[in-house]
Amino acid sequence: MRRVQSTAMELFTARGFNAVTIEEIAAAADVSPRTVYRYFGTKEGLVLWDEIDLDIGDELARRLHFEDPIDATRNALVDSFAALEPAQEEALLERTKFVYETPEVHDAWWATVQRGRTQLCDAYAIATGLSADHLSHDVTARTCLAIVDAAIDAWQRADGADTLAEVVAAAFDTLPATRSGA
Repeated sequence: MRRVQSTAMELFTARGFNAVTIEEIAAAADVSPRTVYRYFGTKEGLVLWDEIDLDIGDELARRLHFEDPIDATRNALVDSFAALEPAQEEALLERTKFVYETPEVHDAWWATVQRGRTQLCDAYAIATGLSADHLSHDVTARTCLAIVDAAIDAWQRADGADTLAEVVAAAFDTLPATRSGA
């Protein structure tokens, strides 16, 4: 999957997102178009796919057993980003810049953020026993996602001057030290 994604990014960078077809990506990556569709779904999915997403979800679920939802989300993200190898972080930065520069991909990214909100609410519900649509879960998920969005945007605008883990930690640390219910 990484090889297909890397091939797609090379083609997008060289020719532009709209000028490249999935069939061309598949041919250049020496896989079938069906394989690309099965694993990524769309061209936007080729840019947005990230294997670290699975690690973050597992780490969040583990942390929710002993940390409040905001701290668990912060720490799961920071620890997962800190575990990135330099080459992985560089590739993530390249894709992130592309997301912010390409409206079609940015729109698809925003849709994944909204799905992420639902997933966070579900994870918080499992940990707290409250329903997933409980207002506190929605507010917490939206807050965490807004912090992550601001951090990722700042990170890509600064061209990765600091690690993503450092920027995400600093963004979460802007929250007041005393939170209701923490």
